Amino acid sequence: MANRVQGHVQSRTVYYLMNIHVTPRAIYLSRHGESQLNLLGRIGGDSGLSPRGQQYAQALAQFIRSQDIRELKVWTSHMRRTIETAEALGVPYEQWKALNEIDAGVCEEMTYEEIQEHYPKELAMRDQDKYRYRYPKGESYEDLVQRLEPVIMELERQENVLVICHQAVMRCLLAYFLDKSADELPYLKCPLHTVLKLTPVAYGCEVESIFLNIEAVNTHRARPQNVDINRTAADALNTVPEHF
Repeated sequence: MANRVQGHVQSRTVYYLMNIHVTPRAIYLSRHGESQLNLLGRIGGDSGLSPRGQQYAQALAQFIRSQDIRELKVWTSHMRRTIETAEALGVPYEQWKALNEIDAGVCEEMTYEEIQEHYPKELAMRDQDKYRYRYPKGESYEDLVQRLEPVIMELERQENVLVICHQAVMRCLLAYFLDKSADELPYLKCPLHTVLKLTPVAYGCEVESIFLNIEAVNTHRARPQNVDINRTAADALNTVPEHF
């Protein structure tokens, strides 16, 4: 029962408490299959799946069928690579614009090497505070967390859900369920072609990582040691993963 609830914080607290689950459920998080731009080391964009990405979509469909999940809901972003991944499942899915990848603004579809060449100060400032840094004409992780709030609140209400999303988005969702700090969030490892099964339990969340045995490029750029504005290009790029 709720009575005399006033204000934003009280209202959100009551909403959260009214949607707490008492029955077992699972949340499956997966990035889209490897995309054409992933192969080139380019961030953002809206490219389709690579051949290996298409193989992963089929492998994901087989995995989901093997789990025999009761009344599973599937959510995607509005971007091609998540939609193409979901299409292979052969089941209805819901598209959320809020699940779109972080907007890299003027750096969309650039490689880290190109960003270092054209915007070296921007890359250094991002490395200094990756959570709060906002791409010029784009978004920060902090912006993304706010954008994902309705998705997270809906996830709290739902039973079994498969979310097919993107690296930055998956980091934010994972950080919420695992109670990670703002400093840790932008560096959480969310590899391609891997499903994370989250099972909420008392006072936390159990995580099972399932690699579906389809190779993919590595898109994880580790935290660099040197974040000075005047660092060399070699120092700026020493943690950039290999790409074609």
